[in-house]
Amino acid sequence: MFVGRTEELSVLNAHYQKMLSGEGSIFFLTGEAGLGKTTLVHEWWKSLAASGGELAPLFAEAACSIPIANMNVADLEALQPWADIIAQLQQIEIKDTTKKKLDLKKIIHETAPTWAWALPFVGDIAHAALETSRLIKEQKGSVGSTQGAANQQQVFQQYESILKRIAEHRPLVIFLDDMHWSDAASVNLLFYLMRNIKTMRIFIIVTYRPDEASALDDGKGHPIIKVKNEVFRYSAGAELQLPSLGEKEISALMKELFPGYQSDTVFEKWLRKISDGISLFVTQFIRILQEQGFLDGHGAFHGRYEDVTVSISAVALAVVDERTRRLDSETRELLRYGTVEGEEFTSYILARMTGKKPLELLKELRKAEGVGVIRCTGTTRMFGSQTAMTYAYTHTLFYQALYNSLNDQEKEILNRECFEAMKELWEQPKDTGRAAALAPKLIDHAVKCGETAYATEVQKELERLPEKTNIIG
Repeated sequence: MFVGRTEELSVLNAHYQKMLSGEGSIFFLTGEAGLGKTTLVHEWWKSLAASGGELAPLFAEAACSIPIANMNVADLEALQPWADIIAQLQQIEIKDTTKKKLDLKKIIHETAPTWAWALPFVGDIAHAALETSRLIKEQKGSVGSTQGAANQQQVFQQYESILKRIAEHRPLVIFLDDMHWSDAASVNLLFYLMRNIKTMRIFIIVTYRPDEASALDDGKGHPIIKVKNEVFRYSAGAELQLPSLGEKEISALMKELFPGYQSDTVFEKWLRKISDGISLFVTQFIRILQEQGFLDGHGAFHGRYEDVTVSISAVALAVVDERTRRLDSETRELLRYGTVEGEEFTSYILARMTGKKPLELLKELRKAEGVGVIRCTGTTRMFGSQTAMTYAYTHTLFYQALYNSLNDQEKEILNRECFEAMKELWEQPKDTGRAAALAPKLIDHAVKCGETAYATEVQKELERLPEKTNIIG
């Protein structure tokens, strides 16, 4: 379901119109997972295609390969997104302004023989595999190699020639999705085209996730970031950061899903808050609320918000899995174990639960922070001169999904470890930190461990403490 995004569609249309007048550009659409970047492009193009005719612009898209088991598949498929674009274009039957049919396969053979032989259905399929393999090796070996650089330049020039010939007959829109997963050669080709399409009827739309791109290469960042900055420096494109859904968009979505829906500002604010306006989560929550009987056939909410027990779906956990796929198994486990302390956790308690050395643990948590599932919220003094870092999960759904992924035995063991560590802190002199901050967590874990008598004692002691007495600060 697609709603709202009126301003974003207007921005896309404005750059598209410039392209039609001969001002080609690269347009970066950025935002975190689940905001609907891909959907926005597809809906935008669908509305344009519906009003087009025989001479409507051509559209081709490619998505970069998702890493598998910490291996960047894109590195093994150099230039694959661009090859996919050409493979799509050569299968389209088009006519020029004189309504004469154009043979795109012939155009590709004439202007880019290297690319032609690397494409099935254009060149010989058996030869295509060998040629593609050769291209990959050349791109991977191009760094520091004069011959490799020359070969790359030739490959890039031929690609530009293909696009130029096609754009002379029909405007061209190219959509490259998830470029934060692309190989370096593909990004280099984007940069090369940036300097050459400014006077062509070519509009290239690129999506990527800033958080993912910034965290790659041990924090040095993906090359797409550098290329985007160069595009801006040459005034060859623009960027649109896709915002999350607001209450207005959520209301519009409810009206689309439920005929007769009457705007409920309290419900819309609540749904916006628990989902952070991420469209993926908004739609999932609505489905779950329906299943649990909180929404009737007209979308009206019935019941109390505090009674809503949202079952975390496979979608939420899938987003977490997708974000953490580059992390090793130990770091992923730390993210799960941290949930036992709560939506906010400390490196001290986590170290006690896992037995990890503090420096080792902090290094792991920095990697986890880099993928956007947790964020560091500051430093806290535990007791005496002992300090620790505090972390929070960036979204309630991430926290709940990770916690629910623990089995009952894991929860039992980890709750006990957490309780013992907090109990030790509580029994330190009470003038070394804020008791009020520790007591609720300690009571909660005591109850979970069956230590109800101890929980009662902590509650009584808390009530007797002076108002400004601390244990954690």
